[in-house]
Amino acid sequence: MPADTKAQQEEAKQRARLLCAAYRSVLGRDGNRSPQQQIVWEDMQRRGYRYRSTMVADEGGKVDALRITQAEGCRIFQLQTEEFIARASESDEPKQPPKARTE
Repeated sequence: MPADTKAQQEEAKQRARLLCAAYRSVLGRDGNRSPQQQIVWEDMQRRGYRYRSTMVADEGGKVDALRITQAEGCRIFQLQTEEFIARASESDEPKQPPKARTE
């Protein structure tokens, strides 16, 4: 069974790498987005409360816990999307050899 578990873990890692690469492919990355990708990205940031408070008041000005919870859920999705793109970009960057220790 340990071999199956190891194979399943490796398969899960591969799926995660493919998912991150797909997000980056669809949404681009900072400084390298098409105009259409940039429009969508900025809309996602706005809808995802990326740069604004999630303390959403109702029409009467009262803070509503349900609205805050919904806004936090949107923010979590936005932050996870940014993380996926960053992870995909990291895997593309050439690995630097470890620096020699000088003692």
